[in-house]
Amino acid sequence: MLPLNTWANDREADAALIEAVTERLDENSLTESGVLVVSAQDGVVELVGTVRSSDLLDVAEALALEVEGVEEVVNRLEVFAPEPEVSPPDPAQPPEGEPGAHQQPELQQPEAQQPEAQQPEAQQPEAQQPE
Repeated sequence: MLPLNTWANDREADAALIEAVTERLDENSLTESGVLVVSAQDGVVELVGTVRSSDLLDVAEALALEVEGVEEVVNRLEVFAPEPEVSPPDPAQPPEGEPGAHQQPELQQPEAQQPEAQQPEAQQPEAQQPE
């Protein structure tokens, strides 16, 4: 079992590595390019988060390795693509997929009314009236 002061020294060393690596990444504006979280344990530094390009994945790892005391870097960074800017919908236009969205509404033509064919009324024999 490790003495308590050794454990405390290890934690202090890990905290110092985290601070040094974070500063190194800040100096190179890498933390502005995405979200980076740095952790460390016994000389092994882990980078987790996102960067804007695949080139920055390698740069972040190289910068971390330059820090004194870093023995290994576990690079878990991912490249993210910024969301495309979407302009707010025009309130005068109906949303896509709803009737009237970028299309003319169909006009319904009234059915042509045909005049009713007049058929001659059936002639009924005149009723004979009693005389």
